[in-house]
Parts: sequence; C-alpha cells; structure tokens
Amino acid sequence: MTPLNKSSLVLFGSVLLIGVLGVISFDNFQYLSSIPISNTSFTRSIVLNRSLNLDAYPQASGIDIIKLNGHYYPAYPPGYSFMAVPFYGALQVFNFVWVRLFDPMTAASSLFLESLALELPSILALALLTMLVFRLLVFYKVSTTVASLTAWSLPFTTFLLGYSASAFFHLPAAALLFLSFYLLVSSLNYPLTRSLFVGLAMGGVVLTEYVPAICFIPLGIAFLMRSRSVVKSSVVLAGFVVGLVVLGLYNNYLFGGPLNFGENFAATSGNKEAISKGISFSGNPVTSLVGNYLSITKGLFPNAPLAVLGVLGMWFFFKKKRGDFLLALSFLLIVSGVYAFWHDWGGGWSLGPRFYTSLLPFFFLGAGFFLDQINRNIWEILIFGALGLFGLFTAFWSLMMGPRLIVARALEHFGTPAIQRFNRLPTILAEGEKIPTNVAPHLIQNYKEWPILTSLPFSWWFTIYSLIILLIIMGSLVYLLKLNHDIKRS
Repeated sequence: MTPLNKSSLVLFGSVLLIGVLGVISFDNFQYLSSIPISNTSFTRSIVLNRSLNLDAYPQASGIDIIKLNGHYYPAYPPGYSFMAVPFYGALQVFNFVWVRLFDPMTAASSLFLESLALELPSILALALLTMLVFRLLVFYKVSTTVASLTAWSLPFTTFLLGYSASAFFHLPAAALLFLSFYLLVSSLNYPLTRSLFVGLAMGGVVLTEYVPAICFIPLGIAFLMRSRSVVKSSVVLAGFVVGLVVLGLYNNYLFGGPLNFGENFAATSGNKEAISKGISFSGNPVTSLVGNYLSITKGLFPNAPLAVLGVLGMWFFFKKKRGDFLLALSFLLIVSGVYAFWHDWGGGWSLGPRFYTSLLPFFFLGAGFFLDQINRNIWEILIFGALGLFGLFTAFWSLMMGPRLIVARALEHFGTPAIQRFNRLPTILAEGEKIPTNVAPHLIQNYKEWPILTSLPFSWWFTIYSLIILLIIMGSLVYLLKLNHDIKRS
C-alpha cells in the first residue's frame, strides 16, 4: 500500500473511530433536536413496521413532523432515513442472531448499538469528506503534508465533528455534493460509469437536502463543457433524475403529488403555530449572511476558524484551477444565497451554521492552497496554530456537548435582542441539569449497567474518555506527518 493510500485510510479511520466514540456522548440525540429524532423515528418505522409514516411514534418524533389525513409524516427530506435503513436493518438481524446464541444484551449495550446504527450515515459522511478533501488537494499538486494537515483539520477543528454523532441530514448531503464535485474535477476523461456516479451522487443530494441539490445546474453545465459529450452528460442527468423520481414517488405516495413536499403542510404534531408561521423565504438576507458567517454560535468562521484561510486561499485556487474554482464558487453562492432568504436562517438551536455544512469542504480546499503558497515563517505558523487550537476546542466541545448547546439557546440568533438572550443565560445554565446536553447524564443514566463505569468516580471516566478522544485526534495527526515525511524521503 502506498503512503498516499495509507494517509487516506488514516484520515478515514480516525474520523470513523472518533465518530463511534462520540456516540457515547450523544446517544440521546433524540432529546436534543427535533430533526434527528424525526429522521431516526422514520428509519425505525421503515425497518420495524415496514411503513412510510410515523404513526407508531407520534409523541416521540419531535415537532418537525406533519399530520395529514390522520397519519404522521416527517416534514423534511427522507434521504437520511433511507441511508440509515441498511444499518438499522442489519442491527435487527444481529440482535436476532445474538439473542438466540447468547443471553439478551443489556439495555446499555443495546442503546449504544442502536444509536450507532442510526448515526452511521453522518459518521461515514464526515469520514468520506475528509478523505476526499485530502485526495483532491493531492490531485491539485498541493504538498502531501499540507493536504494531510488541511484534510485533518476539516473534522477536527470545526463544528462538523459534533454533527458526525447526530442524525441531521446535512453531512450526508455535503458528502454527496463534494463527491460529485470530486468525480468531475479529478478526471481527464469521463467513462460512462464515472458519469453515472456523478449524477447519482447529486440524485442522493436531492433526496437529502434540497438547497444544495440546486448546484446540479452549474455542475451539469460544467460536465457538458468538459466532456463535450451529449451522451455522457445525458448519463449524468439520468443519474440525477433517479433521485428526482424517487423523491417524486415518495411525495406522491405520502402527500398526494410529486411536487407536494412535507414542508408544504403546516399542520404539525405539537408545534402547529411555530411551523405554520413560516416555512417560507421571508428572511432578511443581510441578517442571515452576517449571522451565518460571523455570529458566535451560528457563524461559520467562529465555529470553523481555519475556514478564514480558505477565503485567503481562494485567489491561489483561482490561479491554479480557474474552472474548478468557478464551479466551487457557484456552489458557495447558491447555498449562501438561497438560505439567506430562509425564514429560520439560524437553523433552530443547533451549534454552527448547519445550513452551510455543504460549503465547508470548499473553504478547506482554499485553505489548502493558501497553506501551500505561504512562506511558513514563525508568524504564519503561530497564526495557523492559534486558529487550529481554537478550532480543536470548538470541535471537541461540539462532540462532547452535542450540536445543540445550552449556550446556543441563550444566543441563538445574530440580529435579535442579543442582550436579552444573554441575560437569560444564568437561568438556562442553572437549569442545565434538566437538559441532557453533555456526556455526564448520558453515561450515568444510560450506561450505569456497565460495571467499568461504577468502578471509579465519574469524573475520572469523563477525563479518561476525553483524553482518549484527544489522543486519537492528535495521534492521527502525528502519524500523518510521519507518513508524509516518508513520502518525501522516497
């Protein structure tokens, strides 16, 4: 195995391992956010009840569901739930075999495995994103050391790490969008199989998150211009249409028409007023853009500080790969521009700009170009180190606390009366024991059956757990740097 392939596997494996460990700190995701519980309840319903509704879980599916013709349905795209079906189905087979060969699993072990199965689409998506960013930077002739460091920084210095241990749909959509971009720009010729996968990846996006799916327009045009083949471009279109057809059939079966989306229906379970006030494009674009890029709990740059280098590196990206840069820029403009008018630009109580998840890999491409061009003097190294350390804290914090944070409840929206929200912070923190937002209540309440957790004070285990995560994160970086040193020597 070549050192480059080893680096790809180290990046993929380290993110996968951290994601699995993160399940322990975030296995009660269903209590933390309505969208993840809606997604996971829908997966359970498909597998256990062979049903495309939430009738079996109306009180346990959050507020992001709709009631129509006497049935309950998820309000958002079904892609994430569909992706989790194979993993959750495999878990049921495993449980069936296990019970017949051994004693039934403890409630704690069963909870962990169920949480893992339902969160695997997000974990695998972040692992894939990380590996693809590395491989694309190497393809662009960025030094392997810089490519490794940049790709490593994507999961381990941004808010995405917390989302890997959740059932939000944004990471899978981001991975599929970037995969289609990667398949397009990293090839000089386009066999039919590759062309099909470009389209199928975008078809997966349209099933998972609607706004990034609009990026198929510039991507399709770029593919036609590069391949200069109507046949191959038709194959790309056919792959995308597969996703559209599946979505249309889903909408028609549940809501009575291929263009009837869940968001069109305001009648919800438990939160009719909040939803009916506005699934619409009625937001203030200035507030949205400033908030999603600069605000403390919602801003992309505060929650992924190394993305600042991506802005600085866009010029080098443009100079080296003009066509690829323009395609990436079109993605940035589409996602930022459309979500700028969304009525709930902040995405609820979640940490970071979850609507901008699909944009982060492109910022990190720019960061890779920037780091490859600078002289790397002491000041540049110190600045990079400071941003990286702050980002590492952000990533670790998001993983341990989960994407929905207590502080985010007090400082949700940039542009609203922030001082009033800040004044509420002491009250919210004082009530924190009622809100399962950190690892402590999860381990104590859900894993108390594991004898190892009762052999030492909880504070010791929390420290050990934290150190293991940090050790894996930093150990993967050290090993990557060693691999790249071996590449240079060879």
